[in-house]
Amino acid sequence: QEAVKELSRTITYVYEDGKEAAPSFTDSAKFTRILKVNVVTKEIVEKGAWTSQDDVIKGQTSPDIKGYVADKASVADVKVTADSAKPADEVVTYKKAEVPPTPVPPAPTPAPAPAPAPNKPVEPRVPRTAVLPNTGEESSSAAVLGLGIAAALAGISLIKPRLREEEE
Repeated sequence: QEAVKELSRTITYVYEDGKEAAPSFTDSAKFTRILKVNVVTKEIVEKGAWTSQDDVIKGQTSPDIKGYVADKASVADVKVTADSAKPADEVVTYKKAEVPPTPVPPAPTPAPAPAPAPNKPVEPRVPRTAVLPNTGEESSSAAVLGLGIAAALAGISLIKPRLREEEE
């Protein structure tokens, strides 16, 4: 025959007024042992040792609830044996979070108005003419001068034969 012993613990989450804040959490540890029983007298003649798959009752982190603060951030695991007393249930209470006052920004002080500038007419900018580099300007003048001399000589050579004709 088999004997079973189970130890459990419940963690309850409530608001200050006692209303449920979050679902409860229950975990347990289960112990078993083999009993030898006299078939005729039904007396237990031998008890085996307690065994368990898991001898820890799990705790957990308290759930976050917006706008509230838990009095316990978490509930710890509890290690138990078959001879342990039932662990006490835990209650986590949520209180309304204190809201810090909203800072009020100081009223802006108006900046002093800038002093008005006198109305002075703007002088137009005259674009400067670009001065080109001196590239063969003298040779151009010399060419013009040379052409002038050539034309004068040509004119004289044409006039001179006429003068001879008139003299004759």
